[in-house]
Amino acid sequence: MGEDRDMPPARPTTHSLAMGPHPTEELPRATGAPAMNDAPTLSVGLPHAEGLPSAAEWERLERGVAQRVRALDAFLSDVYGDTADARVLADGVLPRRLVTTSARFRREAVGISQPVRVVVASVDVVRDEHGTFRAIADDLSCPAWPAHVAPHLLRALRAVTRVADPVVLALAPSHSALARQPGVTTVAGRGLVCRENTVYHDNRRVDVLYRTVADDLLDPLHFQPDSAHGVSGLLNAARAGSVTLANAAGNGLGEDPLIHRFVPRLVEYYLGEHPILPVVDKETVHTTHFLPVNAAHQRFPDLSTAPSTADMSPVSLRLFAVNDGVSVTVLSDAVGITDLSTSNIPQRGSTVETTVLW
Repeated sequence: MGEDRDMPPARPTTHSLAMGPHPTEELPRATGAPAMNDAPTLSVGLPHAEGLPSAAEWERLERGVAQRVRALDAFLSDVYGDTADARVLADGVLPRRLVTTSARFRREAVGISQPVRVVVASVDVVRDEHGTFRAIADDLSCPAWPAHVAPHLLRALRAVTRVADPVVLALAPSHSALARQPGVTTVAGRGLVCRENTVYHDNRRVDVLYRTVADDLLDPLHFQPDSAHGVSGLLNAARAGSVTLANAAGNGLGEDPLIHRFVPRLVEYYLGEHPILPVVDKETVHTTHFLPVNAAHQRFPDLSTAPSTADMSPVSLRLFAVNDGVSVTVLSDAVGITDLSTSNIPQRGSTVETTVLW
C-alpha cells in the first residue's frame, strides 16, 4: 500500500439535515402493504425489460445509488450514535419500534462513532413494468465485490480514518474468497489481539479493519462467545476510536426489509433532496436475472457488442458503491458490458491492481 502513502486524511463527512415528511403522514404497514412510493409488481416477459441501462439511465442510477448510500450512512450513524436520542426517531420520521425490534439491530454497537459506517455497499436494482429501475435490496455489512472494485475500495479504506499513514488489514476466515484472492493480505481472528482497546497484528497497530465476518461472529466478548473468526475486545477498540471497522458493526439494520421501504423518506430527511431511486417491495419480485460477472480474472475479457443474454429477461443489476466520506463512487457488477457509458467501467484490455491491503 505504499503507493498511496501521500494521500491526505479524509475530511469528516457532513450531512445537510433537512426536515423530511411530517410525522403525521401515514406510515407504510409492516406487512402486506405496498412500498411507500407505490412500487408496482414485477412479472416475467415485461415489454420494457428489453436490456441493460442506457447512458442516461446509468447516469440516473449512479446518482440514485450514491444518494441512497449517503442517506443510509447518515441513518446508521444517527441510530447507533445513541438510540434513545436518535433524531430520526425523536422526529417521528421512522417508528421507533422498527429499529428497536429489528432482528438486525445490534444494541452492542450503540455508541460506536466513526466518520463513515458504510464504506462499501452493494445495491440491487430491477426494472418494473414501466421500465423504471427500482432498488430492491442493499448489502451494507459485508458485500462480496468483484476485482475491479478493489482499487476504489483501497483508497476509501485509507481515507476513512484520520490517521495520516494508516495500517489497513482485512479480517476474513481462511476459507473465504477474499483470503484466496491473489495480492490480498488477510488475517484470521486468531492473528489479531486487542490490548488496552487497541488492535494489533504482529505488534503493529491496526488502524482500519476491513471485515468479511458477520456481526454475530465479530467479537466473542459481545456476540457469540464461541466464535473462532472474531477478535475479543474489537468492539471496545472501535468504541474507543482506535480502530475503524469497514463496514461498521450493526449495519445490517439498514438491510431490514421494513427499513428498506423508508429509504426515500430518509433521503429527504437527512439530505434534503428528492429521492432519485424508487424502491420496490421484495415480496412482489418472483423472477430475477443478475448480469454475469467473473471476478476471478484479473484481466477483463474483450468487450463484445453482441446483445446481452439478459436482453429478453426482466433486468436485475447489482451496483457497488464505495464511500470515502467525501464522495461515493458507483460501479457496475457487469464488467463486460458496453451499454454503460461511464468511466468507472473497465475498458477493453484494462487491468486492475490486486494489491488491495497492507
